[in-house]
Order: sequence, then structure tokens, then C-alpha cells
Amino acid sequence: MNEKGANMLLAIREVRQLFEDIGLLLRSGEEHMKKAGWTPYNSVAMAGGSRNVSSPAYWMPQDVFRFFLHKEEIHVLSFISVIVDDINDPNSMDEPFVSAGWIEFEDGEKVGNSWSYDYSRIVLNAEKRTTIGEIMEVPTDSIKSRSDRKIKRARALAIPLVSITDVASVETMITEILIKDIPESL
Repeated sequence: MNEKGANMLLAIREVRQLFEDIGLLLRSGEEHMKKAGWTPYNSVAMAGGSRNVSSPAYWMPQDVFRFFLHKEEIHVLSFISVIVDDINDPNSMDEPFVSAGWIEFEDGEKVGNSWSYDYSRIVLNAEKRTTIGEIMEVPTDSIKSRSDRKIKRARALAIPLVSITDVASVETMITEILIKDIPESL
């Protein structure tokens, strides 16, 4: 057995296990959100990747996410995401982290389909970003819109991925904070 090849296989399996753990985190967060009346937007968990031989840096996802809608808050889109890397700005983060947040569209306009999966990364635009689990304001002009729709307000939190050690911590460190922040802020 070649030691270098064995180590390579071990690294690949570790990355695969990491994504299994991230999947559990997102499914747990989704269950907590459902209990609070937030339904998953769809089943998509990743976007923006590549299968093109000319773009291998994008073969692995930068983030994995779940988006949610609420029947009473039709103008708010919420999300939970795990940001594992920032390929375009590698210096923007020191470690993978979990983010959760929400975006409110102006004039009570229904969320609809005019939004981007990139919204799962809005915490990277917070002016005074921390990774201590506090909700932060995100400047709306830093969020790229897919249409002429105006974003009224956006807020998000970030916490190191390694801080989430079990299903209970998903609820106490992410979803409880997110769910509590949305109605208090609208």
C-alpha cells in the first residue's frame, strides 16, 4: 500500500463525512424551523458549483444551505447555511462557519422567485462580522439582487462550525436565535 495514496483516500473520506455532518445539521435546523411555522423553500442544498473540467476549484461547494418561507411573513426569506470556504476571497474567513439569517423585502412584497441562493452568504458582507452567534445587520446595498426588487433589511449570525457538536446545539445556538430575531425585528 502506498502511504501517500492511503492518506489521500483518508482525506477524501473525511471531507465526505464532513458533508454528512453538515447534512445532519441542516436537517436538524429544518425540523426546528418547521416547528415554528417556517417551511423549506425547496429541496436544493447547494448552488453555484461546477462540473466543468476548466473550473475544478468550484467542484466542491463553498456553502450548503436551506431556505425557508412563512405563510404569515410572506415578505421574509430566512435561511440556515454552512459556509465552508470563500473561493473568491480566501482571506475573508479563518474557518468554516454556520450562518443563519433573514431578508425582508420592501413594501411587504411576497418573496416569490426573485432571489438568489447567494443570499445564504450575506453574513460575509456584515460590516462588523463576528462569529460569536450574535445577529448582525447586513447592509442591503451589499446584497446583489436578481431583479429590481428592493431589500428593506437583512440580518444574519455566524458561529464556527466546530461549535455545533450535537442536534441540541443546532437549536440553541442557531434556530432559537434566528426565530426569535425575525418577529422582534419586523
